[in-house]
Amino acid sequence: MNIISYSFFIIGLLLVISCEVPTLPEEKKDDSLFQVSIDYDGHPIYHPTEVEITWTEIVVNGFKEIMVEKAKIINNEKNWIHLASITDSLAISYIDTIDDDGSFQYRVRLLDKKNQFISAESNSFDVPNVTAIEMPSHYGSLAIAYESHFLDEGDSIKISPGTYAGNFKLLEKNVTIIGVSGAETTIFTGISDTMPVIEMSIGTFSGFTVTEGQSYNAGGIRATGNVLIKNCIISGNATIENQDANIQIYPFAYGGGVYLTDNAIMENCIVAENWSWFGAGGVLMDENAIIRDCVVDKNRTKGLGGGILVYSGNCTIERVDFKRNRCLGQSMGGPADPSFGGGLGVRSGTVTVNNSLLWKNNAMSGGGGFYNFLGGSLSFTNCIIVENTSGLVNHKEGSGVNWGDLDVLNTIIWNNTGGNPRRLWQNAIYCNIDEIFIVNTSLGNIQESPEFLQETADDFRINNSSPCVDAGHPDIQYNDTDGTRNDMGIFGGPGSP
Repeated sequence: MNIISYSFFIIGLLLVISCEVPTLPEEKKDDSLFQVSIDYDGHPIYHPTEVEITWTEIVVNGFKEIMVEKAKIINNEKNWIHLASITDSLAISYIDTIDDDGSFQYRVRLLDKKNQFISAESNSFDVPNVTAIEMPSHYGSLAIAYESHFLDEGDSIKISPGTYAGNFKLLEKNVTIIGVSGAETTIFTGISDTMPVIEMSIGTFSGFTVTEGQSYNAGGIRATGNVLIKNCIISGNATIENQDANIQIYPFAYGGGVYLTDNAIMENCIVAENWSWFGAGGVLMDENAIIRDCVVDKNRTKGLGGGILVYSGNCTIERVDFKRNRCLGQSMGGPADPSFGGGLGVRSGTVTVNNSLLWKNNAMSGGGGFYNFLGGSLSFTNCIIVENTSGLVNHKEGSGVNWGDLDVLNTIIWNNTGGNPRRLWQNAIYCNIDEIFIVNTSLGNIQESPEFLQETADDFRINNSSPCVDAGHPDIQYNDTDGTRNDMGIFGGPGSP
């Protein structure tokens, strides 16, 4: 080594010696000194279960404490969580509670007063994955079952027949809640007068009757997100007036049965005999809500939209039967109250209605079947609007359909009664219409009896001799499911029931 190199070596050595290097606690993992074991035998569990961790005795000079830790193993990674610090040197066990499924491991550390320690780990073990929680066998309460750590994304709560009272907020987990025996025998009833029976922001709710709910907004179900409601009966719910609400900025006392907003979907449901104060006796739709394959029957309101009210947004209605819904008037205390849209009312937004029936709905003012309030944009394709009535007060125009930005295609509008004139505004193409109408575009329309099979029995199929057979739009995109030219009415076109 030359003189220069040797000098640098000496200087470096002196620098190292002069620095203060902290002394870290020393960990020594030595399973030969003591072992950790548990008494869990691997059986499936559905609710919090006690497990005992034990370890063999070992003498540590200058003993300070025993630390017990648990890790859930995810993708081979361990996140250790401190469970307990035990100052009894003779302790050899600890009781923990397993409240989740997955892979786990326990660790025990023995520390001395210099914070030096030795540790040992139990074998890793699996708690069998729970994909379904059952009520009432596993949990007696939907609220408790929903909050269970065993219920993960994609899991289910399976509910046996019975009546379950309460008001439930289900806002966090994308899970399926299902009545295993169907809506007729599995019933949720509300107990609060200011909250819907069911409130959801994500997940699926299927196979229940929801009734006796009452709130300021949405008596039965409020769905405000990526929610799917299906195979349900929503009946006998109501909204009430909130004196503190600002109606200029927020809808209130709407949606007697259901409030759907923010991509919520309802399918294959019956919404019947619900009541709302200001509007949407059956259903309030908002944002990007979708309703398909449903019956909306005998719902009532004093205000707007006896069956369904679209408040705003881009909403879709497919294969829905609007039947015998009513707007009764006098929602705001005077003869000038808006009582429009017996079957369907549209406050604003863009609404698509396909293969849907509006039958025997009534509005005390105008638009017995449908009414467009503030400038909504609508399209009806392969629909039937028949036997609707409007009242004899106020804006009585439109016994079947009232004016607005409206496109009507392959649709039958027939035998509606009430105010005069009865108006269809904008574009009517390949329709069968007996109303007085004013249109921008009229093409391929007829005015002949549609020849329903049994109108009095709610059977709106058309006879083979009907002038509506093969009379819809000839473009192949509108063809019936059998490939023939579009039949006017709800059973025509690619989206027919």
